[in-house]
Amino acid sequence: MSKNRDSVNEEQVSILRGSKYDLVGSLFKEKKEAKPKQAAATSRPGAKKKSLKKTVGKQFSDSLKMLMDKLNTTTPHYVRCIKPNDEKAEFSFTLSRAVEQLRACGVLETVRISAAGFPGRWTYKNFGTRYRVLLNAKVTIMTHII
Repeated sequence: MSKNRDSVNEEQVSILRGSKYDLVGSLFKEKKEAKPKQAAATSRPGAKKKSLKKTVGKQFSDSLKMLMDKLNTTTPHYVRCIKPNDEKAEFSFTLSRAVEQLRACGVLETVRISAAGFPGRWTYKNFGTRYRVLLNAKVTIMTHII
């Protein structure tokens, strides 16, 4: 827990802000935040002012809150997580393992179907209307009832 209280070194952040790569610079640009108002009556004379640097834990918490806010404003249908490797090693990606998982989840088949131009979901009525020519007479009567 103590490492989460570490503040981020401003010198490192300023170096990243000045990066020649636009993406890196945009990730570390300064955010304008409203400064908290301190009541004059509550401050004690001679009391040390608390450092207003963001800690690693606070940055993670803020990032998580922003993600949750974004997810709550959308209506995601599903989320699929792919395990990149069995060793849980960072920066390691086993292609065959990822493909196995995609195949097992049906993602590859879904992509094939979408690429072929088939519709995702149809109501029974729309399906019956479109393909009624292929149905025999008894089933066609049933589609009119539905």
